[in-house]
Amino acid sequence: MKKEKKVRYQYDIRYSILPGKNARAYGNDFLDFCQRHHIGGVTFFTYGEENNRGHLTEEEINDFCELFQKLVPLFKKAGIRVSVNPWTTLGHTDRGRSLRQGQDFLPMVSPSGKTSTLCASPASSQWRKYLCDMYARFASCGFDIIWIEDDWRFHNHGPLDWGGDFSPQMLKHFSHKIGKHVTREDLLKNILKPGRPHPWRKVWLETWRDISEANSMALRDAVQTANPKIKIGLMSSSPDTHNAEGRDWTRLFHAISINGKAFHRPHFAPYRETLPLSLISSGYLLDLQKKLRPSGVSSYPEIENYPFGLFSKSATNTWAQMAIAQIFGSEGLLFDLFSFGGKKTEEEPGMGKMLDCAWPAIDFLAKKFSKKLTTTGAGIPFIPESSSRVHLMPNASYGDLVVSTSAPANLLGACGIAFTSKESDSVNLLFGRHAWSFTDNQIYSLLSKGLFLDAGAAEILTQRGFNRFLGATPKKRLFRDLSLYAIEKVVSKKTLLRKNFPFSVNLAPSIIALVPDEKSKEWTEICDPFEKRIGAGLTLFHNSLGGRIAISACDLDRFMIDMPVPIAPWNMSWGRRTLMQSLIRALATHDIPLSVTGDPWLYPIAMKDDNNSSIIAIFNLGGDPSHDLQIHLLNKKTPLSCTILQPLQKPINHSFTLQKKEKRTLLTLNTSIDRFGLCVLTTTP
Repeated sequence: MKKEKKVRYQYDIRYSILPGKNARAYGNDFLDFCQRHHIGGVTFFTYGEENNRGHLTEEEINDFCELFQKLVPLFKKAGIRVSVNPWTTLGHTDRGRSLRQGQDFLPMVSPSGKTSTLCASPASSQWRKYLCDMYARFASCGFDIIWIEDDWRFHNHGPLDWGGDFSPQMLKHFSHKIGKHVTREDLLKNILKPGRPHPWRKVWLETWRDISEANSMALRDAVQTANPKIKIGLMSSSPDTHNAEGRDWTRLFHAISINGKAFHRPHFAPYRETLPLSLISSGYLLDLQKKLRPSGVSSYPEIENYPFGLFSKSATNTWAQMAIAQIFGSEGLLFDLFSFGGKKTEEEPGMGKMLDCAWPAIDFLAKKFSKKLTTTGAGIPFIPESSSRVHLMPNASYGDLVVSTSAPANLLGACGIAFTSKESDSVNLLFGRHAWSFTDNQIYSLLSKGLFLDAGAAEILTQRGFNRFLGATPKKRLFRDLSLYAIEKVVSKKTLLRKNFPFSVNLAPSIIALVPDEKSKEWTEICDPFEKRIGAGLTLFHNSLGGRIAISACDLDRFMIDMPVPIAPWNMSWGRRTLMQSLIRALATHDIPLSVTGDPWLYPIAMKDDNNSSIIAIFNLGGDPSHDLQIHLLNKKTPLSCTILQPLQKPINHSFTLQKKEKRTLLTLNTSIDRFGLCVLTTTP
């Protein structure tokens, strides 16, 4: 019985039951659904989505408290944990809504000065008192968890440009910090100044961070006073974007923790049907946010479906997101599957069946992949201070402070190479503007290992004075309409491709004319349509720090996988995957990241435990079933077991064959894996 109770807390359903005469009937229907489909937790909404009228009035809060006082005991008696998710804190977007009578909150203001009709300024004391009072009243209804929505942020408050808050009250807090009165125009002029960041930018991000943390602590104190046993959960958005808000993850989670415990609902996957390739960026986000959480915070990723039902997202797509969330050690899964209010569960057909079919595989993954496992592979360092350090171009907008970090993960995953969202001791990737994010000492650390730079990162490190460690010089930026670059040709057999093997760079908006040093090894070259050389395409150099540095003449910091074909110039192909895997092996100073070959779009995730034993998951993200999967392991690793998980089916143990090849062991899996399916492999230390 204890074992069953533990695994039942795997699933948590977010659900809307509105106050009214049908509330009890809908509650009983939902309870019956939960008891039939492994649901261990439920999370109730207030007026949300199309039922959202803006910030709740006193009468509406009373109606929900009366409803919750009936629902909470009903579900707790059945052994189901009960949470509440008020739909808004600051307010998501206006969508025609406005502040209502008696809600004298100071409104949020955008960078351009546009004022919201609904969204409140985080610096509004009237709003904070209202929110703390509402949350305390809901907490007193006996909930186990109370959630802070993802509108607990500064960005994405439509129709404001970028978001807010540049309200007079927030500017007053900033002015107090620097000791002088500052207007919104003067502030933006300085924090968006081209080149080296103005000192005001760091102070501005600190101002936002301080206000957010103060609000979090006030909310925590209010709900803890009302219900000492309750815990707080926080939904979040992309960490890259939160960097532009000055967010300090450790401090923020500390601010909402009660007795050292809190919950996190990380966003990691699209809300609608997507290409399977999007699972790579999902894996990156889950891994990154796992590293940002303190140990006392439990992860319940958001398995979202909007505008709800199997017409928006297939059961197979949802299953894949469930699987990858579990692989990254999530304690539970938060589902948003049903429309908001006015329907019974049977009026969204197929949801119960999907959850039942998924259960055996998700239960298997929950037992295999614990929270303590850590990812291994090529490193993608993340710097929370990126927005305070990035250099801007003239005429920048506030959104330009967001430095994207997911492109290296997308490229590695597409090429069948395992990665980790932290600095590796062996080989790392650094693309584009992210090269501004690191201190000089952090750059020296990266340069003393294996490091792959794209064109933009190479330009920045050259500008910062690190050129002597790079092995090649970006001489000039060449633009599409002013240059004839077209072909990237292989010149080195170390690529494991034939000489003159061609890649296209014809669609690149720009490239750099890359001039290698005498001691640099050239792997590819850039030519025009007449095959006349323009410069090096890919170089590799051993520097005086003991590092191995590769530079591409192409910009790769926008390598996206949410498109039918990944963005040019590095369109994927058999040759590109071979080139990338050869390059990463050549760059690795000791441990070579795990890689897979065979069919296209095989995405590996490699993890290890404290004993250095490995557990590996490999997804088939191709459009066809995979019949050819080969895993390249270090010889010191001995495979122990292999399990196949086809979407919405029970796990099946499967045999494999081994072949020794130089310093590696080639494991071949002779079976078919469906689209979104995966295999799980365990090895010895």
